[in-house]
Amino acid sequence: MKIFKKISLYSFTAGLTAGVFLTTAASQGSLGSLIFPDVPSGSYYDVAIGEMANLGIITGFGDGTFKPDDSLSRGQAAVLLKRLRDEIKGITSSSSSSSSSSSSSSSSSSSFSSSTIPEAGLLRFTTSNYSVDEDDGNVSITIVRASGNTGRVTVDYYLEADDATADSDYEIQEGTLVFNSGETSVKFDVSILDDSNQEGDEKFKIKIKNITGGAGTTIPDEAIVTIIDDETPSSSSSSSGIDSPDEGTIGLSAVGYIVYESNGSITIRVKREGGDEGTVSVDYETVDGTAHGTDYTDARGTLTFADGETEKQFTVNVDDNDDDDGFRIINLILSKVSGGAALGTANGVITIQDDEI
Repeated sequence: MKIFKKISLYSFTAGLTAGVFLTTAASQGSLGSLIFPDVPSGSYYDVAIGEMANLGIITGFGDGTFKPDDSLSRGQAAVLLKRLRDEIKGITSSSSSSSSSSSSSSSSSSSFSSSTIPEAGLLRFTTSNYSVDEDDGNVSITIVRASGNTGRVTVDYYLEADDATADSDYEIQEGTLVFNSGETSVKFDVSILDDSNQEGDEKFKIKIKNITGGAGTTIPDEAIVTIIDDETPSSSSSSSGIDSPDEGTIGLSAVGYIVYESNGSITIRVKREGGDEGTVSVDYETVDGTAHGTDYTDARGTLTFADGETEKQFTVNVDDNDDDDGFRIINLILSKVSGGAALGTANGVITIQDDEI
């Protein structure tokens, strides 16, 4: 009788080097020594590293090295296995679409490890999706600088059409944003054009390029803006998709938020849409997901909107620890709307990004 022994991922990766691990994943291909300067030519893992790099399974470190003799962590093993699975199954995802060699631009978030994130920081949009009513006139976009704020950084932004039409649905524009040393957030407005056509909701993209000052990018590095058509009968600014009462519909500005634990806090916007008559209120609270009391400070209370007021905010404080505890989730809940208003997007999540990983 054959006896099979179950081997845990921990026992498999403990003491395992990156070179040994990748030798099991490939047998033919180009040479890793031609891509990474610290991979010995003719080593038993030279071909394996080269082929996995060309497939995008590995990317090396931000300084261009591979460090083949470094120990492989459980987290690194999980990333490599996922990329390998995605390659085999033809799955396209943000984690498997990284560059095929370490010589790619340092602005790619996949090129950084926690020890090589530039002091100038990483630039990203606060969210990958914005929505704006066609008759609002403009939409405010924020780009933040995370995990570093040293030195002056500039970045160009530009708009790219999707099914929305430039200079018909939105104004063509581009520009350069400047982060002074220590500055972590910059806003700009994009003009939205209101027409009389019944054309349904339409989208365009905002992208960034030409980063200076040594900064890089991280996800989301582009954003989609949805223009909500005010001539389409089924279109509504409320998240429920039905007509709002005169007092409006109250909901979270997004269903997902991201905060680096080193940022210390995140501001959550609550919007009143579709009406603004009278005084209304809504309760908010945070509830443990995979994050718990030592990861953040519980936030709860009541937001009151005065007559004509359309936005309120509250802050959730997060703890910056020294543990490698990965990404953690906080649940956001809105409830108990009063004053005749309706409840829109009532549930969301905050993802705390660990700055030790």
